[in-house]
Amino acid sequence: MASAGLTPTHLGWHCLADGGRRDIFDLTLALAREHGLAMRAWLSPGRHKLRRQGLPAVDHEFLDSFRLDIDNKPARYAALLHDLPPGLTEWAVHPGLGNKQSQALDLEHVAEFGDRAVPTILAIRARKRVRRG
Repeated sequence: MASAGLTPTHLGWHCLADGGRRDIFDLTLALAREHGLAMRAWLSPGRHKLRRQGLPAVDHEFLDSFRLDIDNKPARYAALLHDLPPGLTEWAVHPGLGNKQSQALDLEHVAEFGDRAVPTILAIRARKRVRRG
């Protein structure tokens, strides 16, 4: 990453909750500490371990946009954001163009087109929440 001019912000696993094994979780936590990075933990044992060490961890259940009904995503995101509880929340949002070219790239993930408007919705709502304090 460094050779590409990128600076990591955190360590985690794309689709494997908390590394899949305790020893992998612990190794990743050690690497995160060594390099001064945040670390993602989705499951209760991992979140509790991070908190016991004084590290931040999500307070609420992880949301993956693939689990939301594709026809109702923008409205569902707006409702979830409106009712967002205090604390740290993590959502995995999968934006895409929704055009035939992007859908042809990966037919397994055609549902992603439903998230294409979400970053704009979230940014607008987040700015409003920050202004309200």
